[in-house]
Amino acid sequence: MKEKLKSFFAAIGCLLLIMAIQVVFGMILGMIIGLVFAAKSASSGGGMDIEGIGNFVNINMNLILILTNIVVVITFAIIYKVRKKNIKEELQFRKTKYINMIIAVALGLSFWIFDSGVLSIIYEAGFLKESFSYMEELLSPITSGNLILTIISVGIIAPFVEEFIFRGVIFKILNKNISALWSIIIQAILFGVFHLNLIQGGYASLMGILFGYVTYKTKSIWPAIVMHISNNVFACIIPLIIPESVLSTGVYIAFTIIGIIGIAVSTYVIRSKNASEEENLEIKI
Repeated sequence: MKEKLKSFFAAIGCLLLIMAIQVVFGMILGMIIGLVFAAKSASSGGGMDIEGIGNFVNINMNLILILTNIVVVITFAIIYKVRKKNIKEELQFRKTKYINMIIAVALGLSFWIFDSGVLSIIYEAGFLKESFSYMEELLSPITSGNLILTIISVGIIAPFVEEFIFRGVIFKILNKNISALWSIIIQAILFGVFHLNLIQGGYASLMGILFGYVTYKTKSIWPAIVMHISNNVFACIIPLIIPESVLSTGVYIAFTIIGIIGIAVSTYVIRSKNASEEENLEIKI
């Protein structure tokens, strides 16, 4: 039990380190960007515009997100280097079957369809209004920016880094002394907590379980990375394509059903194509 608790608290410590890096470097970069705006404003004869500085920082939030995520990866790469561990082997950056990568795209799309349907039904029913408003407030500086930059930051960089950390570093830390099943569940919960709001945290935890299971079955982190990237890229693009006039409760229910079917079929394919007699998700802690 002592070793299990050690792994659990090490995973918590890892999560806190990531969040600290993002907060500290996010603040530093925000201050630098704010000073750049203030200097430009002063050189053009304008006064101190606090609201303008805030808006300028928000406009560049995707850039801040990209840079802080890069710092997170560099930090952990240094840690693994100092500890003389092979980061590619430790975090399972291994080649995998082509079918796993193809199904990963289908799983990413299926989860987005399911998630969109369920959240839209909840929102339409009038539940969790404050939580939805809070989530929109948090995400608006990121999602309202340049689409290409949003796709790069939210659709590609952030998913890669989050998989690197949660299905890579944290899952490995947990699975050293804790069964695969509980390692999948715990890292998924921590992934939900990482998002710091109820709505995102809820679906991120479900997503984390699915991504964790796929990583466990394929013995490679690449399918989870592809799943996450496809999910986020579809989330950035599809809402811009679908006309609001066609959206209704019936459509959201259809989305939910289609998403469940897609997840079930894709997961079955992953399971069947990566079967191994010695693998067993133990229920014990």
